[in-house]
Amino acid sequence: GGWGGPAAPSTRDIAAAAAFAAAAANAPQVTKEAEIRMEDAIAAKAAVDHLNGTALMGGVLTVEWDTSSGMNTKLIVKGVPAIAGWQEVKDHFKVAGTVAFAKIKGEDEGPTRFGCGKGGPVRRGPY
Repeated sequence: GGWGGPAAPSTRDIAAAAAFAAAAANAPQVTKEAEIRMEDAIAAKAAVDHLNGTALMGGVLTVEWDTSSGMNTKLIVKGVPAIAGWQEVKDHFKVAGTVAFAKIKGEDEGPTRFGCGKGGPVRRGPY
């Protein structure tokens, strides 16, 4: 018995903590994919040229052209960390130009998708 203070960690405890920390550091990060549409091709090219390889909330982004779109404004962003939402991705891309659309694949899109971004929601027909 000692004086009742905290016990010193054993060598085994320290080794276990070190092994856990090493495993956590080497674990693959859970990432998502995002779709970004820039307002024009100049802004999209700036995003590809300057934001590919940049860090966002602990993740490293890969920014690529979406070749399925003939407008040269749509980008695929890989490596988005799980904690990031569409708003964080959109804010990250603002340095390249005006972001017309941003979404995380498989998640709810931002408000611009539903017509609430510019000018408010679109109403159709008599209600």
